[in-house]
Amino acid sequence: EDQIAVLFVLAGLWGLADAVWQTQINAFYGVLFSNNDEAAFSNYRLWESIGFVIFYIITPYIRIRIALIILLIFLTLGMIGYGLTEYLWKIKKIKKIQVVSS
Repeated sequence: EDQIAVLFVLAGLWGLADAVWQTQINAFYGVLFSNNDEAAFSNYRLWESIGFVIFYIITPYIRIRIALIILLIFLTLGMIGYGLTEYLWKIKKIKKIQVVSS
């Protein structure tokens, strides 16, 4: 009985985190690819779907612990990629401001 409450709380937190994550990614793609946003969003959804399919196919053949490790590795790589993209975007923006003000 107590576990059901925990399950609902975790599901709610997961939904909240996913909503924030998806919103931020979509907004970031809109800023990064403002000239070609259709292709950017299509590419994003394509790779997201391919990831879902691959994981759906391999999940029955691997243990839960291994699946969680794989997910954590890809989450870490994604966060590093996001941070690097933010950093490079800010550097590009600063250089653009310096060129305009010169």
